[in-house]
Amino acid sequence: GYEDTVQKLDAQLAIQAKENKQALVFVQRALAEREQECKQLLTTVQQVRQKQAADRELLLREKGGVEEALLLKEKAYQFVMKQAAELSAQLDEKKIDEGD
Repeated sequence: GYEDTVQKLDAQLAIQAKENKQALVFVQRALAEREQECKQLLTTVQQVRQKQAADRELLLREKGGVEEALLLKEKAYQFVMKQAAELSAQLDEKKIDEGD
C-alpha cells in the first residue's frame, strides 16, 4: 500500500512538473512577444518624437524667417519715410527760397 501511494504521488508529481514546464514555456513565449511589441512601440514613439522635434524646429525657423522679413520690411518702411521727410523738407526750403 505504501509503495503504491508513493508511486502514484511520483507519477502525479511528474505530470505536474511536465505541465508546469509547458506553462513556463508558454509564459516565456508570451513575454518575449510582449517584449517585442514594447520595443516596436518604443521605436515608434521615438520616431514620432523625433518628427515632432523636427517639425517644431522647422516651424521655429519659418517663424524666425517671417519675423526677420517683417523686421526688414519695417526697416525699409522707416528708411523710405525718413527719405520722404527729408525730400519734403528740401522741397519746403526750395519753395521758401523761390518765394523770397
